[in-house]
Amino acid sequence: MNPLFFYACIFSVLAYLTIGLVDRNNTINSQGLTRLALLMLICLPALLLLPKWHVASAPAGLHRMIEAAEQSTPTWLWIFWLLGALVCLIRVAISLWQLHVWKKNSTEITTSPLVSEVRSCREKMNYPRGIALRVLDNHKGPAACGILRPTIYLPRNWQNWTEETLRAVLLHEIGHHVSRDPLWRMVSLISTSIHWYNPFVCWLSSKQQLQSEIACDDRVVRSGFHQDAYANILCDLASHAPHSAMAMASPGGLETRVRQLGLKRTQPGRLWLTVFMFVLLLSALVLAILRPSHDPGMPLPPTPEDSRLRLQADPFPGG
Repeated sequence: MNPLFFYACIFSVLAYLTIGLVDRNNTINSQGLTRLALLMLICLPALLLLPKWHVASAPAGLHRMIEAAEQSTPTWLWIFWLLGALVCLIRVAISLWQLHVWKKNSTEITTSPLVSEVRSCREKMNYPRGIALRVLDNHKGPAACGILRPTIYLPRNWQNWTEETLRAVLLHEIGHHVSRDPLWRMVSLISTSIHWYNPFVCWLSSKQQLQSEIACDDRVVRSGFHQDAYANILCDLASHAPHSAMAMASPGGLETRVRQLGLKRTQPGRLWLTVFMFVLLLSALVLAILRPSHDPGMPLPPTPEDSRLRLQADPFPGG
């Protein structure tokens, strides 16, 4: 076994249970926990290099499991993991190249009443940075992209939208930049590339994507948009919008998002959210640093590597 695989699986399960507990009351409030979990999963390989602190002895079964996880990883397993990670990273590189192609094939809007509308929506969302507005052919839905330079892509047929639809779209996409969703989307992609074998990490990535959409929907409604009108706009755009990570009306999770619009949210105290985040952070550090001490009264059975070394040892080293 490999310690990275072993402890990443344990941490992702803990994150899944913690986020599920908070998510029962408010999906938006669990967004910070999901982001922290994905970030800690990226940092976990480096944390495992820290010096270990041996504490009280553990039960024999748990001790054997930890000892097995700490053994050297077979070469074939490393190769298998590296191939999977390489495929995922290639997909990330293709996505980044696609954004470059989008920028190259799009037209920036600089002299239009639409620019004034974007400025008004930015003020509504309290977003001080400038946002580039570009029109992209062969793309049916809006999208928010750009980590260093925030950009909103609109489809060619945006002029056919009503004024209400256009304002809802701009408010939603600006909301993605307010939450720095393009950056956290990249964090999610890197985390799933490292832990591609772990279904719980894939669940965290999908959860983070849905939470970002729900949070932006909530911002639009809190800005003064009527819930029913906004839900109709979502359904209308989703009927012809492609699935995209930053698309406002991607079909994935649409029913959940519409249901969330009408929910009365229970706001837990900031203290509880801080406690849950501290628990996640502490659990990652515990898994990376703490190890059970050896109990002299309960000798552990030899590992396969120990047995091999004993068989290869010279019984008469003196000649």
